[in-house]
Amino acid sequence: MRFKRFLSVFLILSFLLMFFPAFSDKITASASVDDSLLVEYLFNQSSGTSVTDSSGNGYTGTLSSGASWSTDGKLGSCVSLNGSSGYVTIPNGVMNGVHNVTIMVDVYITSAATNTWVFGLGPDSGTYIFVNSKNSSGYPYGAITTNGTVGYGYQSEEGVTNLTALPVGAWTSIALVISQDTHSERFYINGSLTQSNNDITEDPADMYDAAKSFSGYIGKSLYSTDGYLNAKIDNFRIYSDALTPSEIAEESLLVQYDFSETSGSSVADSSGNGFTGTLSGGAAFSSGTLSLNGSNGYVTIPNGVMKGVHNVTILADIYLTSSSTNAWVYGLGPNSGTYIFLNSKNGAGKTYGAITTYGTSGSGYLGEQGVRDSTYLPTGSWVNVALVISGDDGTEQLYIDGELISTMSGITSDPSSMYSSSASFSGYIGKSLYSADPYLAGQIDNFRIYGAALNSYDIQNLADVSLNTLQNGELWLDTEGEPIDAAGGCIVKVGSTYYWYGNSGVYVNCYSSTDLVHWTFQNAILGPGSLDADGNAAADLTTNCVVERPKVIYNSTTGKYVLWFHYDSTSYTLGKVGIAYCNTPAGDYTYYQSINPGGLDSRDMTLYQDTDGTAYLISATVTNGRLSLFQLSSDYLSCTHLYNIYGGETVGGTYAGREAPAIVKDNGTYYLITSGCAGWYPNQAKYSTCTTTLSSSDADSWTEMQPIGNTSAFYSQSTWLMTLSGTSGTSYMLMSDRNRIPGTGDQNFYFVWFPLTITSGVPSFDYASIVDLNASAGTITNVYSGSNISEDKTASASSYASSYPASLANDGDYITKWVASAVTYPSTWTVDLGASYRINEIQLSWYLCNGSEALEYYTIYTSNDGSTFTARRINSDNTTYGFNVDFLGGISARYVRIQINQSVPWNNPTNSWYTPQLYEVKVYGQ
Repeated sequence: MRFKRFLSVFLILSFLLMFFPAFSDKITASASVDDSLLVEYLFNQSSGTSVTDSSGNGYTGTLSSGASWSTDGKLGSCVSLNGSSGYVTIPNGVMNGVHNVTIMVDVYITSAATNTWVFGLGPDSGTYIFVNSKNSSGYPYGAITTNGTVGYGYQSEEGVTNLTALPVGAWTSIALVISQDTHSERFYINGSLTQSNNDITEDPADMYDAAKSFSGYIGKSLYSTDGYLNAKIDNFRIYSDALTPSEIAEESLLVQYDFSETSGSSVADSSGNGFTGTLSGGAAFSSGTLSLNGSNGYVTIPNGVMKGVHNVTILADIYLTSSSTNAWVYGLGPNSGTYIFLNSKNGAGKTYGAITTYGTSGSGYLGEQGVRDSTYLPTGSWVNVALVISGDDGTEQLYIDGELISTMSGITSDPSSMYSSSASFSGYIGKSLYSADPYLAGQIDNFRIYGAALNSYDIQNLADVSLNTLQNGELWLDTEGEPIDAAGGCIVKVGSTYYWYGNSGVYVNCYSSTDLVHWTFQNAILGPGSLDADGNAAADLTTNCVVERPKVIYNSTTGKYVLWFHYDSTSYTLGKVGIAYCNTPAGDYTYYQSINPGGLDSRDMTLYQDTDGTAYLISATVTNGRLSLFQLSSDYLSCTHLYNIYGGETVGGTYAGREAPAIVKDNGTYYLITSGCAGWYPNQAKYSTCTTTLSSSDADSWTEMQPIGNTSAFYSQSTWLMTLSGTSGTSYMLMSDRNRIPGTGDQNFYFVWFPLTITSGVPSFDYASIVDLNASAGTITNVYSGSNISEDKTASASSYASSYPASLANDGDYITKWVASAVTYPSTWTVDLGASYRINEIQLSWYLCNGSEALEYYTIYTSNDGSTFTARRINSDNTTYGFNVDFLGGISARYVRIQINQSVPWNNPTNSWYTPQLYEVKVYGQ
C-alpha cells in the first residue's frame, strides 16, 4: 500500500532522470562523529598485552593474564576474557572534562553470571559509569553514580535497564549514552533505543580522578566481590559526546558501496570495515553508479557482514531499465533456503522484501516473512528503497522514497542467521540466490547495510525527502535526531511558529516547528536551577520534585507567556500547581510559586484560554474525587475556584475519578475530554459538552459524560486539544501520550495524535498508524493502510454468550462486544472477508477492568479456504493493555481468526478470570 506520494514532483523527476539517470542526487552521508572519539579498541593485535587505541589519542589499554587475543571477533579479531581473571585496563585521563559520554561495545557472552560488568569507568566502587551484563534480575543494566563512598555507589545509581537478557553465544551491540547537558541517559541494544532516563543529575566528568592510574576496566567490576566477565569483546569505543539515535545508527554502518570507481572489478567499502565487493559478468561502473546488464552482471558481497547482526537496514538507490519477474535487487544469505532479499517484482507483480530461515536450499520461499508494495518498482526513474528488519522487536518494514509502504510484525527469523562461516560470500547485488531467477537490469547506487533497525527519521534523511506524516506510537525524533521528550504537553502557535511544551522528568522542554512534523529542540525552559523573581534558584524545583502536564498560554495584557504545571513530591502528597512566566515563548522561565488552587489539592490539569481572553484551570482535585474549574486572574498568576464540573460539592458528593482533561470550543460549544483514573494504565476516554459561556456556567451546564474512542483511548491518554486553522478551514487535533506502564521495560516517550471530528455536536476520534499533518491547510488526516475490509462481514466464534454474538466485534462500534459463553481458553473469533484480500494491518480493541487490566496473549491466523489456517502472529509476550496493532505485510487471505490463548491480569497474573471477549476487530487491506 502506497500511503502517500508526491506524484507531481515524482513524475517530473522521473521524466528528467530517464535522460540523465547517472546524475541523480541520492543518499547523502551523515555528519561524522569522529571528532569526539576518545578511545577505540578494535583488538586487532595478535600478541602482547598492549591494546592499540585506534582513535589516535594514545589511551593504550592493557590485557591482564586472563585476557587473550582471538581471531573470532565480530569484524575480525577480538579479545577473549576467561571469566576468572581476564580484563582490560583503560589508562587514566579519558574522562577528564567529559560531561557527555557515549560508550559502545560488541559483546559475545560465553557464560552468563550475575554482576559481571561489561565495562566500568570511574575511580572506585563509589563513583562509576558501568554496564552490568546481568543484574540480580537477570537483565543488562547501565548506570552512573557519584555517591562517593567506596562500596556504596549502588545506593544512588541512576540507571537504565533492558528487560531482555543478553543472549549467550551470540554477538550483541551495546551503547550507553549519558548527557549532563540534557540530564538524560539512554540504553541501546543492537542499535535500537530500548530505555531512557530523563532525571540524570550526575556528571560523567566526575569519573576522572587524577590520583588514579586507570580510567576503568573492560570485563572487570569496580567491586572486588563481583565476578569477571566470561565473554569476547570487540569494537570498544568511548566518545566525548552524547551521540543521538541517528549517530548511533550511523556508527552501525557495516557496508557502503558508492560505486565511484571508474575501472577494475573491486568495489570499495567506504564504511571502513573492509567488505570489498567484486564485480562479475556484465556488471560495470558507470558515472558513479553500478550498471547491471540483466543477463549475467552482479556484485558479490564478501562473507562476514551479517555476523552477529540481529537488526538490519538495507538501503539502495535503484534505476531499472527493464522489469523482470523475480529479478532480485539484492540477496543476503548463504543459499536459497536462508536469506534476506528485495525482489523488484514478484510473481504477483509487487515489490517484495522478505526474510526466511526455512533452511532447505531451494525451498526458502516456503518460510518467507515479507512486506510488499501495491505495485512493482518503476522503470526509467530512480527510487530509494529501504528494507528494515528487527530481530529484537520482530518487525519488518519496507520504505520507498522515504515513505513507509508496508509493515509486518511477529517476524520470527533473526537476521544474524544470514551468516555462515563456511560460505564464501554474504550475498549478491543484482543476482538471486535461486539459479533459475533472472538478473537485474539497471543501475544501483549508494548501497548500504546497517547493523541497526533505522527509524523513519533516518530513512527519510538518507532518502533526502521531507514528508508531512508522523507514525503514531513510534519514537519521534527532533531535527537533531534526539528523541522528543515532551510528555503531558501542549502546543501554542506564535506567528507562524508552533511551540510544543512537555515535561521530561523534572524539566519542561520546549520544541519549535513550522509544520507540526519536524521539531527543533529550543530549551529546557524550567527545571532544577531555574530562578525565581528575586534571581535566586527556585527552592521548589529540585531533582526530587514532580513536574507534570505543563501548559502555556500568552497574556496579551502583561506580554508574558505563563506556564502552569502539576507540581508535587515524589510521593504525590503535595498536589499543587506550579506557576512560571517568561517574556518569550522559549526562554528561561521565571518561577513564581506553587499553590493549592482554591485551597484544594491539584493533580492532572490543563489550561484553557477562551475567545474573550479569560483563562481557566481545569484540574483533578480532592485526590481525584472532583474535576474542578478555576478562573485565572487577569495576570494569569493566580486563580479562583468556580465549581466542580464532575464529582459534586467539594466535600461529599460522588467520586469523579477523572483526569487528563483536554478542552476545545467549536461553534459556541465546549468539548471536554477526560480519562479515568487508572494509574499508568489506559482506559475509556469520555467527553462532556457545555453550551453556556464558561464565565457564567455551572456544574449543571455540562452534559453527562459519554464514551469516545475505544476502551483504552487506543492505548493513550489525552493531554491537549489543539485548534488548527489554515487555508482549508479549522480542524482539531487531540494530543495524547502513551504512558510509561511500570514493568514493561520500554521507558521512552511515545505520542499518539488524532483528528477530532465533530458531527452534529458529537465528537469522535479514531486511530491510524500514520497521520498526515498539513499546517498551512490546517488539517490532520488519518492515513489508513487500506480499507476496513472486515466491518459487517460474516463473523463466527467458538462460543458466545447470550446477546453478545460474534458480529458485535466487527460492527464498527467500539462499545459493543463479542463475549465467549464461558472462561474457556483458547477461544476463537473468525471473520470471513468474502473474498481474498491483501491484509496489511489488524487492530484489536480489548476489554479493560479498571484496577485489574489484563494483557491478552493471542494468535492471529489466516486462511484462504476457511479450513486450513496458518499462524501469522503469535503474541505470547504482549506488554500492551487494551489495544494491539499487528501488521501482516500484505499477505493474501480471505479469513482472519483471532485465537485468545490467555488473559493475564496485572494484579493477579495466575488467575485468568477474564471471559474471552473482543470489543472490535478492524482488518485493513486491499
